Amino acid sequence: MEFKRLDRGSALQPLLPGEVLPQTKLDWPIFDADGTLIAERGQMLPSREDRDFLFIHFEPHRTKTDSDAALALDGPAGTTAATAPETENGTPADFSLQTGHVLRIKTPKGIKEAHALSRVIGQTSNQTTFVSPPIIDGKPLRLLAGEEIQIMAFSGKSIFEFRCTVESVAMTPFEYLILSKPFDVRRVKLRRSVRVSTRIACWLAVGERFQGAYDMLGAIRDISVMGASLSARGRVAEAGARLHLRFSVRTQDYDIEIRTPAIVRNVTVSADDPSLCVYGLEFEALAPVEHLALQCFVNEHSINTSSR
Repeated sequence: MEFKRLDRGSALQPLLPGEVLPQTKLDWPIFDADGTLIAERGQMLPSREDRDFLFIHFEPHRTKTDSDAALALDGPAGTTAATAPETENGTPADFSLQTGHVLRIKTPKGIKEAHALSRVIGQTSNQTTFVSPPIIDGKPLRLLAGEEIQIMAFSGKSIFEFRCTVESVAMTPFEYLILSKPFDVRRVKLRRSVRVSTRIACWLAVGERFQGAYDMLGAIRDISVMGASLSARGRVAEAGARLHLRFSVRTQDYDIEIRTPAIVRNVTVSADDPSLCVYGLEFEALAPVEHLALQCFVNEHSINTSSR
């Protein structure tokens, strides 16, 4: 697995099918519309069918400049994640809130139990936090100065639960809340069974022995840290067979490349397109850091989706 920060240069621009030639090395990386990496510079689409699959199931884009080469992150890639130490006051050392982080705010007593969604818009050096007005079911959740609230946030590495006091509710120059420094901070154990709907380009090869080359392009439709549902052209494997996968998930500003074998647990013909088969896959050999990467992606994806 490889962690990368990609310099996408200026805004992405859509690609046309004629710009992507099968069996020809790419002059630039290909991204999906949300910026997730699909194919790296120098990679080749094996066939015209894979090129057609790419444009049918994804929205291929490239950057407008030549500055979109992948840059490795500082430090060794794939370093296993250790449990972060705690500071003297019991707060995990890796706990931090950054501008743009999504916050799930538990509704106060007396209101139907749910979570309102807010975003961090700024923070002072003493960890006073400015957040957007919480929204629940499309409506604002009105909080009062002095209220104590319970919050869950995803830091990019872990999920934390903590408490804050609403110090002020400002209405000018726009509406926002000022929250106290977080207290009672604790790291939440990530659930392994969460599965989210998504759209991820996945390169795959069929067979017990992997020779290093991927045969075709597929699309992951939902994913968890345990496995995924993948659609691909034709019936290339049966239940019990092994596929070798290569795909990227995006968390915060990082593209995390995962390469793993997976066992086919079931195969069905797609109800939407009879030319496609849907493969229920169980990941076979994820390293601990890959588990963490997928846990981060699943939880971040779940939070971001519910905030739209």
